[in-house]
Amino acid sequence: MKTLKVKNRKGFDIISLDNILYCNSERNYTILNLIDNRIIKILYPITKIEENLRDENFIRIHKQYVANNKHIVGFNKKTCCITLINDIEIPVSVRKKSQIDAMIKVTSILDYLSKKTKVQNL
Repeated sequence: MKTLKVKNRKGFDIISLDNILYCNSERNYTILNLIDNRIIKILYPITKIEENLRDENFIRIHKQYVANNKHIVGFNKKTCCITLINDIEIPVSVRKKSQIDAMIKVTSILDYLSKKTKVQNL
């Protein structure tokens, strides 16, 4: 299990990457939004967080947002928003729209193929 170590007032929090739904920026701070509805505000710009999470199933979807691919359950082309588990919607920038659409198609195909393989192996 991969983790992210973030500084807090008392020391550090160790957060499992799987527990992060998405991150959003607020000036020089990044807000980590977790599955259990906790919010952790850290004094790191989102660009630094993105660099640390780039190879860990996270994708930059907007100037202010980085999302965990594992928790994306849909993409609405009309509103240009992704839907995460817990029915959370996050905007996708127009520049990232085609990349997100392609990623979701590939993920859907891979999910379908893995399920088909599991059924055949039974």
